[in-house]
Amino acid sequence: MGFMADSSSDKIDPGGRRRRQNQGMTVIELMISICIIGVVASFAVPAYIYSVQQGRIVALVLPRLHIIESRISLFYTLYDRLPSGEDVKEVLEDIDTENLDISLVSGVVVMKIVADDPASKLDIVDGKILIASPVIGKNGVVSWHLAGELADRLRISY
Repeated sequence: MGFMADSSSDKIDPGGRRRRQNQGMTVIELMISICIIGVVASFAVPAYIYSVQQGRIVALVLPRLHIIESRISLFYTLYDRLPSGEDVKEVLEDIDTENLDISLVSGVVVMKIVADDPASKLDIVDGKILIASPVIGKNGVVSWHLAGELADRLRISY
């Protein structure tokens, strides 16, 4: 009686050769898979961090900008002119200016990001400016034109 290898994982293909069944991944296949996941993560993580930063900036700037735009539109509707001089105090009254320096000149809003703490999450956009100019039509302020470094960075316009 000869020695026969009893391997339940071996099969004989039609050519008479022994063939192993697929029992899982080899170490090389596993290493390649981990490398591919690492490369994909190296692109995905920075994009995710950038979008989170964009969200923080938008959450800081846009709600306040909309309030100011609404007040300027209302002011124009009531007085048929854009606010200037002493009117600015009325328009900017009770606006939360934390991390923002807001000025209003002849109806044009200039918002500048002020990151007081260098470790702040807004430090990356410290000093960036957003300029919102009203577009006047027959029925008052019909739209707004946004410009400045902050508008370009956030890719916002309307």
